[in-house]
Amino acid sequence: MHSLRTFKMFSSLLPLFFILGVSADDSVDVFNAERTLDDWNNLLLNKDFVFVNFYADWCRFSKLLAPQWQRAASIIADDSALSPKVQFARVDCDSSPMDELCKYYNVHKYPTVTLIKHGIRGRGSEYRGSRSAEGLVDFLKAQARDTVSVVTSSDLSHSLQPRDVVPGTGEKYEKPVIIFAKVPEGHEENVDLLRKVSTHFLDTECNFHVNVVPGEFETSVISFDAVSGNEKSFPGQMQNFLELLQWARSQCVPLVRELMFENAEALTEEGLPFLVLFRDPDDEASLQIFRDIINDELLGEQDKVNFLYADGFVFEHPLKHLGKTSQDFPVIALDDFNHIFGLPTDANFEDPGVLKAFIQDLHSGKLHKDFHSGEPLAILESVFQRLVPSSRRYSVLTKDEL
Repeated sequence: MHSLRTFKMFSSLLPLFFILGVSADDSVDVFNAERTLDDWNNLLLNKDFVFVNFYADWCRFSKLLAPQWQRAASIIADDSALSPKVQFARVDCDSSPMDELCKYYNVHKYPTVTLIKHGIRGRGSEYRGSRSAEGLVDFLKAQARDTVSVVTSSDLSHSLQPRDVVPGTGEKYEKPVIIFAKVPEGHEENVDLLRKVSTHFLDTECNFHVNVVPGEFETSVISFDAVSGNEKSFPGQMQNFLELLQWARSQCVPLVRELMFENAEALTEEGLPFLVLFRDPDDEASLQIFRDIINDELLGEQDKVNFLYADGFVFEHPLKHLGKTSQDFPVIALDDFNHIFGLPTDANFEDPGVLKAFIQDLHSGKLHKDFHSGEPLAILESVFQRLVPSSRRYSVLTKDEL
């Protein structure tokens, strides 16, 4: 497992001092100065889900969460279905060697509560809801649920038909992509592997189906887009969890994501500047053009920029900052959490190379230079910096504190 291998270099570190923080019972595994990183690795190996609270003793929010965390852990410990797969943990980020663990997971606020699935902390894994035992338990149960549908061959042939809406409802598909595995009887370990992968894509565009049939053949996995009818085969080894996970991510997580108030904080914590298309939600044409440009010209920027689209009526405040209204839709802006930069009015984002040049001007510092030298570019203080984690819920660290 990638995260486990990463920690091997820390295995020789010894605890330097003892810090109190043991739980009232074994339902919470506490990692502090008397524990090692090998202990953490072993936990990840032995539990499918590790629900972890990264904390600091001096943080008042951490202290408030502690009793609720313990109560939630006790509730799960009494759940015969979940308790064998789940472990609650607390990591003291002010202790050594656990401070190395917190650096690895990029913890910069306390408490940070996240769910590690099968050794991997993926997008959307951080818990941001109510800090009550009930809220924690509900989140964990939702994240650990089995979402793989076992289907018959006849069910499958009906499902793998291109269509624009859900049959019998007239509604558009919320999850139009099907990840389907055909597995020979006697190889249920491949079904289990698909179940593990599926837990990482609960809030994406994918449904997971499996068909177990008699015969001697290799397990095959495909993705099917119910709207376009496009079908893609998994080219790797079925037994390779990380390879299957990476392929599924390419099928399930769109390159261009929707920006909403519900996911804005999570997106800001990814730390990448936003390239946002503000549009009328009924304007599908501009969104498709935006997607096409990103696929054709900007794939090399996906690790440097978050490509997003937003309902311009909902996010009217950033538009007002840029001096724009709904009459100006679609509007393109770059936000790096210092400033928000509007695409110059004489530039058309649909023209080849325009968005690429806009992003390059951000990377090179030209946009900032133009701002400070008074060039006529629509630039104002970042709006989205207000959506970063609140000091009313977290003790937020500066980047050099860990």
